[in-house]
This record gives sequence, C-alpha cells and structure tokens, in this order.
Amino acid sequence: MTNSQKQQPQAPPRPKLPAAFCARRANDLARDPRVKAAVPLVPGLLYKGRFTLLVAPAKMGKTTVVWHTISGLATGQPVFGYTVPRCRVLVLALEEALGDTKERVLDHGLAKCANLYLLSDLDATGFRPYEVLEANVDTVMPDVIVVDTLSAYAAGQVADENNAMGWMRILPELSKLAHRRDIALLVLHHGQKVGDGPRGSTVISSVPDNLAFLSLAKGQADHVRCLRWKGRQSRTGSALIAYDAASKAYSILQESATDDATPGAKSRAKSPRVENAPDRVLRLIQARTHPNGALYAELRTKAKLKAERVDAALKQLVASGTVVKSRDGRATRYAVA
Repeated sequence: MTNSQKQQPQAPPRPKLPAAFCARRANDLARDPRVKAAVPLVPGLLYKGRFTLLVAPAKMGKTTVVWHTISGLATGQPVFGYTVPRCRVLVLALEEALGDTKERVLDHGLAKCANLYLLSDLDATGFRPYEVLEANVDTVMPDVIVVDTLSAYAAGQVADENNAMGWMRILPELSKLAHRRDIALLVLHHGQKVGDGPRGSTVISSVPDNLAFLSLAKGQADHVRCLRWKGRQSRTGSALIAYDAASKAYSILQESATDDATPGAKSRAKSPRVENAPDRVLRLIQARTHPNGALYAELRTKAKLKAERVDAALKQLVASGTVVKSRDGRATRYAVA
C-alpha cells in the first residue's frame, strides 16, 4: 500500500433511508394493498386522501354550502342527494366568531354530535399553525378536515398572497397531510373580484388535487348556486344546487359531468347521475318550500316514478329516520328529520 493510499480518509457510511424515501418497483407498488385509490365521499367535492380547494367570491355562501356538507358527513345524512358515510370531522372555523360557529352547530342539529370537532384558533405561542393542526389530527384522527378559510390559516405566514414562495411553504404541507393520513381535506378560499379563479398567486390553484368553484347561477332564483369542479379525481363537471332555508340544506337541481378535465378542451357531456328512488324522493323533500314538508301527492307527481316505487321509497326513508311523516288537515306531508 502506497503512502497516498494510506492518507486517504474513508468516506463515512451513508445512513439507511426510511422505506418511504426509497425507490420502488412499479409491480411492487401495484400489489401494495396499503396504497389506495381516492374514495369519493362527496363526488366533485371531497375525496379520501385528497386535497380540494373550494373557491368563491365573498358572501357567495360557501360557508353555508360547506356546513351542509359537514352536517351530512357528521350524521351520515345525504349531501346534495348523495349517500355518504358517517365520518369523524375536524373543522377549522378560523374566520368567524365562535358564537357564530355555535349557532351553525345548533341550527344543523349537531349539539349532541360527538364525532364533530371544532378548532377556532391556531395561534399557539411557540408553535406554527401546521404544528397545532397536526397535533389535533393526532388526537382526533379525523376522516375529513375543513379549513375555513385558507387566508385565515395563512395569516402571519404569507405576507403577500401574490408571492408564490410564501404559499409554497404551507400548501405542500396541507397536501401531504391529506395524502399520508388518508384524510379528505377541503379548504375554502376567496375568489378574484374579476373572473372565477382563486385570489392570489397561481400556485394556490396548482397544489390541490381538485378545484371547486361556487358562483351565482345565471337566470335562476336567488337561492340557487352553480357549483363547478375539475381535478385529478373529480374530472370536470357542474351542478345547480338549491338552498332550502327550512331544512338549512342544499339539493341538486341539475347535474352534468364531462370526461375531459383539461380546461378549454372540448368535452363530451355525460348523462346526469342516475338516482335511485329514495335519493330522488329525498331530494324533492329537501327542496320543498312549505315549512311543514312536501305533500304526498306532490311527491308522487314530481318524482316521475311509479306510485309503488314512491311509496316504497317513502317507507324506507321514514323507517331509517331520515324523513318524518305528518298530517296537515286531510293531506300527508313528509319533511327531513
């Protein structure tokens, strides 16, 4: 051995990387049952393990739409007419007073709901907002997280909302939280004054897996909104949703979807989602205008189903506790429980 060889120091051994940071064969990944495809909770809006950004101008009613969704997921009641599982939900109500949040809880009949968790402040001394959120996720173990709003979450972290670097410090953290914990993440954000894009840097719309947009529905009544979506899981589609003040719930009036999620691309319209009889009848009950519920005769006419199918659907909805039956003079009415 020469002198030069003796003097060369040996390189220290490289540390062993955790499995998550090691390259995997494609065939191993394909066989791994722990890696799951996105599961839709509310099609177009919420997917397990994915991040959706809901954009709307100020005072458009996005918080009202989201609380209809929260209520359905926390209780297992339909959301926009879709059947949803009962979930553990964590809500970051950062933009409204705690008393207003309490009022929403009471208005939606959630006072006894033990699987709905509310967090109104992330400003804990010595901790970053994400660290406070992650600590609560460890405790609550939610299926769904709702952040109202992105601007409130980013307060004190992003000095200029048009600065891409500021957002790249916090948005990937939220996205990875959804992906790694298999959580359906819905974040609300304000829209631009002109156009329907999100306010601030273009990075804001590039990080989420899916985007949803809430706007006024042209040529429709004041209580009707247009909800559009596009993204990796949601593809591209839209729906007209109507708010019923009596039940404090939204229902779908009309829905369409397309195969192509690329903005500006020519798309092929699909047929509207096919509803089963209970979902169709429930949607009609939710869209009622009378405070005591929908008339039985009216439901049989508007459902456009055979009478026996309407009767069977009503019987099923009453038996499940979703709908209550009452008498109004000689007429029978049905209302959401």
